[in-house]
Amino acid sequence: MKTIIASACIGLGVLVQPTLAGPYVTVGPGAQSCGRWVKANESSRVHGMSWVLGFMTAMNLRNSLNEANGNVTSGADTDSMELWLVNYCSGHPLDDLNEATLQLYFELSK
Repeated sequence: MKTIIASACIGLGVLVQPTLAGPYVTVGPGAQSCGRWVKANESSRVHGMSWVLGFMTAMNLRNSLNEANGNVTSGADTDSMELWLVNYCSGHPLDDLNEATLQLYFELSK
């Protein structure tokens, strides 16, 4: 019975997203609300996507330094990532672009 419970706990651990060690400050376009980003003009949307790509690059570097997958974005082009973010943000307009980008990162990391 203990083995079954331990196995179930380990299996559930795979489904849980990592927990942050503490609060952090988002700077730049990532701090704007999803609602504002979705409704922004093309220039502002491009600026936000540049921030997203920089975030993903930083996460790839962090993963590489920790001997993990250093290319979570492989197979996902910029247009596809932007479409995913637009869909996410349309359903979560009060989230900020940073949260949406984190959710995209978790999705790509599966």
